[in-house]
Amino acid sequence: MVYNDPALAARLTSALRRGLGEANVVPIEPTMGSEDFGLFGHVAGVPSIQLRVGAVEPSAFANAKATGKPVPSVHSPLFAPDRERTIRTGVAVFTLSVLDLLGGPASSQ
Repeated sequence: MVYNDPALAARLTSALRRGLGEANVVPIEPTMGSEDFGLFGHVAGVPSIQLRVGAVEPSAFANAKATGKPVPSVHSPLFAPDRERTIRTGVAVFTLSVLDLLGGPASSQ
């Protein structure tokens, strides 16, 4: 079970919204699934959070929202991420998060 620490989630949400823009950092509803990540924070006794980075080309995502048809998930053979944008965003999310947690430039903006 994944448990997102509320204080850590609020802190990183704030840092990521400053770095990526308010509209680009949105909460999602909890989902059921099988994920081992939750064990890391539990075993180590440290706050943890699992972030999701959108990977679908924006017009395809807008179309899916408009039609109500879900986009293929990461475990689907039809999953086809917008590679360059997804990698850039993932690196930015990781960098902004680490800088904030280490007290770097992201936390002083």
